[in-house]
Amino acid sequence: MDPTLGDIKNMGKQGDKIHLEKNQKNKTIGTPPRQTILIDEYEEHPTKEFESIAKTIASMIKNSHPRFTTGIYGEWGTGKTTLMRSIEKSLLENEEKSKNKIFPIWFNAWQFEREENSATIAFLKTIGFELQGHSKFDPVSRAIFNGLFTLRSDTKQKYVLDALANDKISFSMFSEKLEFLNEIEKQSIYFKGLETVNKEMQRIRDMFGQEYRVVVFIDDLDRCSSKKALEVLEAVKVFLDMEGFIYVVGLSHRTVTNLIAQSYKETGVKGADYIKKIIQIPIILPPWTQENMINLVETKIVPHLNEDYGRFLKQNSRIVSKVVGSNPRQLKRFINNVIVAFETFSNQEKPDQWIVEEIFLVQILKAEWMDFYTEFSRDSKFHDFFKLTLIAKEKEMRKFSKYLQEAQFIDPDVQKAEKLNLLQKFAEKTLVTLTRRQLEILAEFDFETWSFLFEFQDILFNIKKWDEINHVTSVVEEIPYNLPNITTSEKQEN
Repeated sequence: MDPTLGDIKNMGKQGDKIHLEKNQKNKTIGTPPRQTILIDEYEEHPTKEFESIAKTIASMIKNSHPRFTTGIYGEWGTGKTTLMRSIEKSLLENEEKSKNKIFPIWFNAWQFEREENSATIAFLKTIGFELQGHSKFDPVSRAIFNGLFTLRSDTKQKYVLDALANDKISFSMFSEKLEFLNEIEKQSIYFKGLETVNKEMQRIRDMFGQEYRVVVFIDDLDRCSSKKALEVLEAVKVFLDMEGFIYVVGLSHRTVTNLIAQSYKETGVKGADYIKKIIQIPIILPPWTQENMINLVETKIVPHLNEDYGRFLKQNSRIVSKVVGSNPRQLKRFINNVIVAFETFSNQEKPDQWIVEEIFLVQILKAEWMDFYTEFSRDSKFHDFFKLTLIAKEKEMRKFSKYLQEAQFIDPDVQKAEKLNLLQKFAEKTLVTLTRRQLEILAEFDFETWSFLFEFQDILFNIKKWDEINHVTSVVEEIPYNLPNITTSEKQEN
């Protein structure tokens, strides 16, 4: 059974502390040293589940016939690059540098978004440059660059016109040169050049061992325009049947399928069907659990912060992880926002000694419950009424608390009406006059939202200088975090 609102505070006394102790809350942190923000880099030591999946995929790459594509599916900030880097690390763990049987190559598709040429050319050049000078794969590099030479159609046309205008050029001379130009074009990657690359790769594998293979990691595909994303996938298709090449593609399935659908809108090709033809092994990123996020905060993020910020985050790691959901990148962005807000305030000529918790909480309120924040910070009646709802033992609020936990399967409209009715009765009993909209704001909250606000009520009701804190927090970006601010009716619509 879920805990009642009254149980929440007692729960905080058990196990790990959720926020600073009373004496720590009242103790001001002061102006900390200038703080460098957290950089959005992949995690070198991800969760055990990430490492386990990485080892599995690496083993598959090492021991399977090298002619397939693996897709790493995940949304923005959930760790696609982290998993791919972990796969690369597992691939090279036992590799002897002198042999280099497995050769990883990275292609960041987004870097070539503004490339005038087709992304296929950039893709092939990247592979060619990486293999260049390798003790075994260098011939493949030369074959790729030889195949990339193509004559533009207008170049050949100009030669023909110039030859026809020159009376001194005989037909045999003209035919000989034209045949030479045709032979050059025939060796391009679009014709026999691909076959040459394939033969060189096979020769290397036959001569030195079937363990030799090239693993191409394709990252940031879902950041590209539909045109570039499609060009990259087309480039993969070019090499798809070539033995010795394995691809690991990181992408948001939803984003990329939509990009493909846009490109093939007239023909009706479905993005999901297109991707299935290219990716044989789909891997969905494991979700970041609350425990994973807590570990990320305490072991990876806290060491990079000064003592004051680090202590606060470590002591509040559980609630921080709840705020940002299961997105490591979002976690870092949120922490950066809190740091920027506090540092901005500390640059004032005569700053009050605000503590980080206040700015932290305000950032959450403004990002997730803006209507509540606006009313709470400006209207003292609403402020006082909400405080009463958290501590009241009256019949209406006891029923309200119980209803919050048990009403999840009730029709959303009925649920909201019942909550609104209970709040209205409590307002009448306490002689507090609120607007209909103010009551609706509270009626829209679910159990998790009430629990969150109950848990941080000491900080919430201690904030006095709303104008100043509004000014400070307004300088940083407001990002919609995945907190439980969506009503049941909205969830059903989605």
